[in-house]
Amino acid sequence: MQFYDAAFYVTDVKTRRRDFKRIKYKESMAVDEDLFDVETPYNEEFWNNFNSVIIDPKLKKAKEDIEQLESN
Repeated sequence: MQFYDAAFYVTDVKTRRRDFKRIKYKESMAVDEDLFDVETPYNEEFWNNFNSVIIDPKLKKAKEDIEQLESN
């Protein structure tokens, strides 16, 4: 048995319909397709703008410790 824990981060939220395009059927994935087997090209624009936010309250102290180290 295998478990996988993942977090989903949003980097850009589009709220107006004209600002985004619909995903075409041919661009969608099969329901039974394993995400670990999918080969995707490196998206330099995404990774240059990628940012994660610590939302787990258990990590609040770690975040504060890092900020304190950076301020010294």
